[in-house]
Amino acid sequence: MQDLREFLPIIQHLAEEDGMSSDERDAGDDRCLHSTRPFWRNPSITDWLHKLDSIGGGTVNTTARYKVKRRRSSKIDTGSRVVKALPINFYDPSYLDALDKSQYLDLDPKPALSLDFKDSLRR
Repeated sequence: MQDLREFLPIIQHLAEEDGMSSDERDAGDDRCLHSTRPFWRNPSITDWLHKLDSIGGGTVNTTARYKVKRRRSSKIDTGSRVVKALPINFYDPSYLDALDKSQYLDLDPKPALSLDFKDSLRR
């Protein structure tokens, strides 16, 4: 599990700065949550975070007697606050393209992070 520990600082930063997706219950199935990603975050990061969920079983424990699954939504949270100092590949390319030089410098993106999991974690 050493590989997952490499991601922990980034995941903590996302969580502390409110950079995670918001979850919304499915109207037809209360055992399913739909993730709405922040407008600035790369859609592939939502998929990556869901893969991390699946390594842990892919479910969210609730006070109910059943587990809830997360699924990707097509909705985008346009009011979310941008999290600074993340790896460059965590930002949506269209968001980055819209920034001027001073906004980009203020964002302070870090070098890209490889999001590949070791084969042993995929089993």
